[in-house]
Amino acid sequence: MTRAKVKVAAVVLAAGQSRRSGPVNKLLARAGAVSMIECTVDAVLQTGLHETVVVTGYQAEAVRAALGTRAVRFVHNPAFANGLSSSLQAGIGSLGESVDAALVCLADMPMVSSTLMRSILAAYRPGRGCAIVVPCHAGKRGNPVLWDRRFFTEMASIEGDVGAKHLLVEHSELVCELPVEDDAVLTDFDALEALQALARRRTGAGSAE
Repeated sequence: MTRAKVKVAAVVLAAGQSRRSGPVNKLLARAGAVSMIECTVDAVLQTGLHETVVVTGYQAEAVRAALGTRAVRFVHNPAFANGLSSSLQAGIGSLGESVDAALVCLADMPMVSSTLMRSILAAYRPGRGCAIVVPCHAGKRGNPVLWDRRFFTEMASIEGDVGAKHLLVEHSELVCELPVEDDAVLTDFDALEALQALARRRTGAGSAE
């Protein structure tokens, strides 16, 4: 497989109920001029991946409306109340056989830039032992994580409100940790105060890039 022929799809998990952010769906709350889900998806689209899949669940129609005409493919997860694993299964299960890897992104991590995502893609070398790429900041593993398709079957069998972290342990010999200076890979937003901080940070940064 040559680098030019590698097809990586993004799977954006946007189905959660935002319980910790109170009555407001944090993905639809506005951080400056745009909503959180728009911030996240715009950065993904700027990365230039093969395709972008957005997994919806809670308030699915509102999430779809927020993204408007953006070039994404929506996959609805009717079992979103069962937790993160159900959305991961829906997203991974929707990918075509030509997709070589998936960049799994959390919709509540809007400060992850397209530049950072491209660094993750550049580190992907499945033939050299880098079949899973995990960004790390200050010694801590973060998101998004890139998974070679050889793990798709195992990811589809996960149950409960958990992601695929245990697979990082089970396949440690194939994990490539990518040190990054940006703490965005560790920062999600679960409360209105955090959204306000996001708006201030975005104003200072100028753009998602």
